Amino acid sequence: MTVGANTGSGRSAVSSTARAGTARTALSLLLLLGALITGTAWALASPVGSSPDDNYHQTSIWCAAGSSDWCVLTPNQAGSFAAAVPERVALSQACFQSQPETSAACTNTLGNALTRWVGPPLGALYPGPYYDVHHHLVSADVGRSVLLMRLFNVVVATVLLGAVLAVADRGTRGMVTLGFLGSVVPLGLFIIASVNPSSWALTGVTVTWASLHVLLGSRNRGTLVGSTILYTAGVAMAAASRGDAGAYVVVVSAAIVLLRGRGARTRPWLLAVPLAGALVGLSSFVAAQQTQVLATGWAGPEGRSGAELWFNNLTELPGLVAGSFGVGPLGRLGWFDTAMPAATSAFASLVFGGLFFLGFRCVTSRKLAAVAGITVVVLAAPLYVLQISGNFVGENVQPRYLLPLLPALLGVSLAGRRSGEVVRPSRTQAVLAYVLLVVAHSTALHATIRRFVTGSDVRVFNLEPTEWWWSSAPSPMVVWALGTGAFAVLATAVLLVSAPGDSRSPEQRTAPDRAAGGRSAAAEPSHRLARGRITDHPALLEDKPP
Repeated sequence: MTVGANTGSGRSAVSSTARAGTARTALSLLLLLGALITGTAWALASPVGSSPDDNYHQTSIWCAAGSSDWCVLTPNQAGSFAAAVPERVALSQACFQSQPETSAACTNTLGNALTRWVGPPLGALYPGPYYDVHHHLVSADVGRSVLLMRLFNVVVATVLLGAVLAVADRGTRGMVTLGFLGSVVPLGLFIIASVNPSSWALTGVTVTWASLHVLLGSRNRGTLVGSTILYTAGVAMAAASRGDAGAYVVVVSAAIVLLRGRGARTRPWLLAVPLAGALVGLSSFVAAQQTQVLATGWAGPEGRSGAELWFNNLTELPGLVAGSFGVGPLGRLGWFDTAMPAATSAFASLVFGGLFFLGFRCVTSRKLAAVAGITVVVLAAPLYVLQISGNFVGENVQPRYLLPLLPALLGVSLAGRRSGEVVRPSRTQAVLAYVLLVVAHSTALHATIRRFVTGSDVRVFNLEPTEWWWSSAPSPMVVWALGTGAFAVLATAVLLVSAPGDSRSPEQRTAPDRAAGGRSAAAEPSHRLARGRITDHPALLEDKPP
């Protein structure tokens, strides 16, 4: 009888474990589907040429393999090449750029006739691999080609970030989930679903720091190998996209080593991985001509005094960070001509700021140093470039240049004392953050579609009828509804990493009553039970080693 009972109990436990595993798999697939549909909605939200400097990047992609049916290169006296590409590649933005009340209908008059590219020399400012990869998606149909490139970038970001979460411990999953979702609305999502190299910069830098955090806390061979492969992929993406992204690889690698490097004391050879990654990133940064900006700056107007520059730039510098959340003129998407609603800018900023300060419930010297290092780069680097260029904030330096560092900054600020820990919001805080993010995202997507289908002067909810839209895509209202719903599904990840409804720690919930007075351990204040150690606070999600 006892044997039979034990056998039945064992089968029940196995069945329960199997059901839990199936539920986790289904939930993971649902979140991935939400990410893919969200990215697809953003890819469809704007026309060809709508993201920053698209005319340059699209021309570079079309001409990446030299002369072809869609690109004609001819040498010029400067030693570079003049290019002729289809009108829709080089001129799409010209008829609506900086005209927010003008729809993208004007692009319908552009065809495939070759026209001369007028602008900076191709290949002179950015690493070439990004353009080489996307060139394989070029076809005679410019619109279809651009959509495929945008969707490709969405899929790459979803797969790599999903893979990081799959190999990560619970603490790192919390850091990456909150760090990423808390910092990409609206600019990050718009950029990822574009053909701008900043798409790979944001994805690559995020995968770099997240996978390195997993690597330094790895406890088995599978996790070690998987996180090393993902770190390599992240570094490669960042180095292939922009010169400054290569520098960011160095910054985030150093920050994570500073934060978690103590765990490598028994395995010092692990540090060879971030060292190699930093060297690759540094090489990319040095090789790119963008580094010349650090020496000479950009051309700026003459006559501005040093005092004038310092005062303006110091007081306006936070706008470069706030712009990523849709705040102010620098928060406008595209060519700074797609203004974000107040619901987007206010709510997205609140979530980022709230999570950032929440992280300081756990403070260590290593964490403070890591956060300070990233913060210094985010603020000091643009200030230096602005000063030597004689520029004010808003001239030349854009929020998207700093965007790849924001998920790292927020993620590191939420780190716990040990690798398997993260400072997490309470259930109530998580629900509030979830609602704010969903509303911020929905209004941002609606405003972006509205700006291009009719122009921003039309202010009604219904996005139809339209003056411009993709010929083979679902209607704008359907795309908006699907994008809103998909992000609402994706953002449930914020709820999944929140603290449980019972705010007590596992130790408090299971501790026996005290012999004296019948007082339970759960009645003790958490700070007394923890003896002042913040890592034992219920706001920390732990995955401690056995």
